[in-house]
Amino acid sequence: MKTLPLLCIASVLSPAVALAQNDIAKFFPAGKDNAKILVGNYIEPLTKDLGTLFNNGWYTTAKTHNRFGFDLTVTLNNVLVKKDEKYFDVPQGLTGLSFVGTTQNSSKIPTAYGPQGDIPIFEKTSEGAVFEGPDGFEPGKDYPISASVLPTLQLGVGLFKNTDLRVRYTPKTTINDVKAGNWGVGVMHDIKQHIPGIQELPFSWSFFAGYTQMDGSVDLSGEFAGSGQKGEMNGKGITLQTIISKNFKIVTFYGSVGYQQSSIEYKVKGTYEVGSPGGESEVILRQPFTLTDPYDYKYTQQGIRGTAGIQFKFGPVILNSDFTLAHAQKLLTAGFGFTVN
Repeated sequence: MKTLPLLCIASVLSPAVALAQNDIAKFFPAGKDNAKILVGNYIEPLTKDLGTLFNNGWYTTAKTHNRFGFDLTVTLNNVLVKKDEKYFDVPQGLTGLSFVGTTQNSSKIPTAYGPQGDIPIFEKTSEGAVFEGPDGFEPGKDYPISASVLPTLQLGVGLFKNTDLRVRYTPKTTINDVKAGNWGVGVMHDIKQHIPGIQELPFSWSFFAGYTQMDGSVDLSGEFAGSGQKGEMNGKGITLQTIISKNFKIVTFYGSVGYQQSSIEYKVKGTYEVGSPGGESEVILRQPFTLTDPYDYKYTQQGIRGTAGIQFKFGPVILNSDFTLAHAQKLLTAGFGFTVN
């Protein structure tokens, strides 16, 4: 089963996040309109979580660097998968299609977050054809918590006093038929200095603005004959936050509130000769059909977010962990790196 890792710094760091499987093509025998509904429901919870993930993990303190001071960090952003996101109800609007059940006797259809091996079964009533849809990739199956994980490598540099430039970047890399990469830029500025009467108080207070863009593609070929079969993803995120931190020698506590917005577009490209011999699919239809660049999905969200975290500093080495609540989604972040002021 192929998955779409949106960002993977190194395979030994963490399991990659998946946007969709090449198995989404298994929905196609349902017909163009039915499959659009099913694929959309299948990938929706994951795309929404990704929009929150790539707006996260930008900082571990509100204190800015001195000029040319810097930090280099690796951060693992984890969004906790909710139980109600692992399946979806049989959607309205399906025509000429019946949901029979799953191989584990569920009355609901698995999403991309669903269990591996719980395969949905459908019947195309106009043809009497029975076919299987995709199961999920079950994030966290081998770990104590059920979560999607997004690693991020980033650099922060003091441009001038009280202002930092933060950059995150991963070049596009091909892994298992998947090509993916990301980049982002942010600015953190000390706002405490501009407020009379609090400049000397023992805490740091900054404003942060950040932008992230992610791009990826996955090979969708194999299930059906055709050409140019692939999935393409483009994601963009913006966040504006105010951050406060307090340092106690080796320990720093930090917190933030702010706003974030994200959009993710996923396109299914190519031609797919559905129901005809020639692919791996065993589904043969009396009335086969061809899909050409069939689907284009866009998911957007925006709202308030809040973070509370802790950083440990041992000389130049820093370790951090924090918790974020955004759009009713819960995120855990852990990171490590080093800093020089």
